[in-house]
Order: sequence, then C-alpha cells, then structure tokens
Amino acid sequence: MSLMILTRSQDVGGIAIALDMVAMATNIEGLYAAVKFLVCIVKSDARAALEMEKAKGYQVLPTCV
Repeated sequence: MSLMILTRSQDVGGIAIALDMVAMATNIEGLYAAVKFLVCIVKSDARAALEMEKAKGYQVLPTCV
C-alpha cells in the first residue's frame, strides 16, 4: 500500500503536495499526519529525497508551520 502511495505522490506533484499538506494543517493532528506523510515519502523514495533537496524543502518546511 505505501509503495502505491509513493508512486501516486510523484504522479500528482511529489513533495510539493506533502509540503502543502503541512502548510494547510489546522491542528496538531493534521500537522502530525502531514509531516509523517512527508517523512515517509522522503525516506522511502530516493527521487523524493533528491526533489526535497533540490527544492530546498528542508529550509522551506519550518516556514510552512
């Protein structure tokens, strides 16, 4: 199941979707779920990890919260 989610996340925008989910979180539970989703993608997919570095997602992440 997680492989399918990872594949689909690349189809719909990659880490940008996960970063948007972090930015749109309205409560602690939503923020936790969004960050967990982002971490899962980055840890499980080398392309996503490279995309995160290329987009400077690690620097952008604190500004999303």
